[in-house]
Amino acid sequence: MILGGDTRRPVTLRERHVGLLQGELSSVAHEKYASVFLELEQNGPRYAFPGGGENGTQIEERIASFLNMISIECLGKTVVAVSHGAALCVLLWHILKFPYNAISRLRCDNACISSSIFSDGEWILEFWNDTAHL
Repeated sequence: MILGGDTRRPVTLRERHVGLLQGELSSVAHEKYASVFLELEQNGPRYAFPGGGENGTQIEERIASFLNMISIECLGKTVVAVSHGAALCVLLWHILKFPYNAISRLRCDNACISSSIFSDGEWILEFWNDTAHL
């Protein structure tokens, strides 16, 4: 995150901790831990990955705290925030307030650009997953 030239690394933007799935390729994890993904689908945002993983609600709280912080500390400034795909999808879920299970249907490509603005006390999505620069 850049604030007037200052670079910060807020932990609030880190990727979701997926417990025992940490470090696995997605395709391998889905095959190896199919029951975990079934439980995630059935239990939604309150499901935490086994082995110390976070649940969706915890991630949303992290993202919300980041958004609250920049809406206060950076009002009127342009902020560039870099994060991971899952965290960005949760950010979109938080801003648009759509059903949690829709996150799995969001596309968030590597190196994409998305933009939101804070206006009149709320976050507004300007665009999502733009890859025209690649």
